[in-house]
Parts: sequence; C-alpha cells; structure tokens
Amino acid sequence: MRKSIYKTLMVLITVTTLTVSTATSAWAATINLDDDSLYSIKNYVSGDCLLSSNAYMIKRMAMLMGSDSYASISNDALRKTATVDGVNTVKSNFTYTKGGIEYTVSRGSLSGTVAQKCEFLRTMLLEHPEGIVVWGGEPDTSYAGPHGVLVTNYNPEKSYLYVADSANNYNGNNEGITSWAGSIMFSIKYCSAYFYISSVRLTSKAKIDSIENAGKGEIKVNWKSIKGPNRYQISKTKSSDKTYIAKTIQGNTATSAVLAPATGTTYYYKIRGVNKFTYTDWMGSKHTNVVYGDWSAAKDWKL
Repeated sequence: MRKSIYKTLMVLITVTTLTVSTATSAWAATINLDDDSLYSIKNYVSGDCLLSSNAYMIKRMAMLMGSDSYASISNDALRKTATVDGVNTVKSNFTYTKGGIEYTVSRGSLSGTVAQKCEFLRTMLLEHPEGIVVWGGEPDTSYAGPHGVLVTNYNPEKSYLYVADSANNYNGNNEGITSWAGSIMFSIKYCSAYFYISSVRLTSKAKIDSIENAGKGEIKVNWKSIKGPNRYQISKTKSSDKTYIAKTIQGNTATSAVLAPATGTTYYYKIRGVNKFTYTDWMGSKHTNVVYGDWSAAKDWKL
C-alpha cells in the first residue's frame, strides 16, 4: 500500500454528491452513491487496493441500475473472477455476473502529462457515473507503491477529483469518498493504467409464455417477470429474424401487454429486458443510460 509524501491536490472541504434517478421512484428516493458505509471493506488482504477499487466501481453500477445485488458485491465475491492468482492481481479484462447483470471490465493505458491525464479522467466521468479506477507506481524507492483508487467525481469549482480509496476504508477505518489529496494516492503523473466498465447487459432472458386473443382486434402477450427492477420491450415484425420495437413496458412487475396488430397477418413477437437510469454529470448535463438483455425466441401469431 502506497503512502505519498506529498499531495497533488488541495484538501477536500465538501464532497460533491452525484445526482441520480433510476427507473423506480422508490429506489431513487434512497440511492446515495456517496454513502460512506458503501466503501467499508471486510476481509481485506494486503495489496487489495486495485481489487477493492474495481469492486467499488461494479457496486456503484449495480446501485445505478437499481439492483439490490450491490450489497453482496465485495472483494471476496470478486476475487476468483477478477484476479489472475485468486488473491489480488487483477486481470486486464474480466466479466462478473451478479443479480442478473453482467459487467465487463477492461483496462487501458493512462499516458501523457498531468493535465492530459486529468482531462482524460474528467471526460471519462461524463459517461461513467460509476467511476474510473486508476492505478500506477512511483519509481522513487521512498514509496511503497503501487496503488489504485476509484475516481468517482470531479468538482470544477475547486478543481478536485474525488476518490474512494480502500486504504481509508478497511480495518475499522471508514472515510468513504475523499478528495484525491485526502487519499494516500501518489501524484497522478505516475498513474499508468485505468480500469472501466466497458459493457453491461442483463443476463436474465425474458421469454414469451403465451399469446392470446384479447378481443376487439387486440392480442395479449404474456411472460414471466425476470430478475431485477427492469422494464420490457416487445418486438413485432412480419419476419422472425427482424426486430421492430412495438412497445416498451414501463413497470418492472408487468407480466403482460396488449397489442393491436393488423387482422389476418402473421406477426412474430420477441421480448427482452431493459434497464434505464438517468444521472447528472459534473458539468450539469443530464444523461440516460440504457442496458439491454438478449431477445427471446420469436413466437408467431395471426389475429
């Protein structure tokens, strides 16, 4: 674990909370990605900083998607999937699945000047509210590196990058998110790599159970709900191998939908899960992220 003899940024005064809303209003009322308790670590193994940072990142994405599986995402849960040695040497690329959601994490090289690296992270944060993991080592022998943290947000007024540092959140310590200067991270100029969630998808595959005549020129498509607070999309086409979104079902508890196809024509219907959340980035712009599951097999019906 690295301890820096100097800080590259000023000391944190206040932490900027990321504004988030999700598909379910009940969840949106309680979600807080900056809650200190989310970063408390149990069963910490020496050198776990990079593994912990990736666990933080995946946990935050689960929370953004409104999945209660975030509570069981931990170092121990991630260790076998994410590491080469089963301890803390994190793979360059790995896929982790929990609560019906598949997260793919990839590694990239972080290069350039300090200003260029900071600009890169700020840009990445605009599209990654779950955060970006940074890692690196200082060649100076007075340091006990390398080290890794999760960059969670940026405050343009104070020029602060905010981070979740596992070195501040284990063995009873629970500082939660701090500024870069409040962590034990070294100068950003020595950071040489970053990890990010390159893709997310729903693994719980929806399936159409039945289609029935609903009367008055309508049909009723029935399915079983899939895991998680997801919405649904139904495709209706005249060909089994094509996709046309006929309807998006808003409620995650919905198990049927009524459609009005043309009489006398055979249509093919598919269904898939979809998860959507919105957030406001550090520049004040609103974004909507949409995550999909795989389409079900096609089921034909002629009214």
